[in-house]
Amino acid sequence: MELCRWPSVRVKLDVVRLVRTALLEQADVYRFLTSPWNWSTTVDWQDRIIVDPKILVGKPIIKGTRIAVEFLLELFAEGWNLDEILKNYPQLTVDDVHAALHYATDVLKQERVYPLTV
Repeated sequence: MELCRWPSVRVKLDVVRLVRTALLEQADVYRFLTSPWNWSTTVDWQDRIIVDPKILVGKPIIKGTRIAVEFLLELFAEGWNLDEILKNYPQLTVDDVHAALHYATDVLKQERVYPLTV
């Protein structure tokens, strides 16, 4: 059942589904977020996540890479854990992944979905 017919809302709904899947199916994400050694008081997603129309058509990416926040969420949803991600993408740091998750959280907090009556 499609809640909305506008493309931008559908994209946001896809992000909502990805994050829900990652958070519900991956205990690694929960452990990552709740483990004290992963928390850095200086990490601010605004310093690490950028949107540039010239890179990946404006998708939010990790600064200095071509790795989209959406891609990281998909990896978690597919069952990858933090160690696997960092091993396969050595240009990323724990703080980069942390910033991506915070970015996704902030986007979802702003999300409002209104059912359409047909």
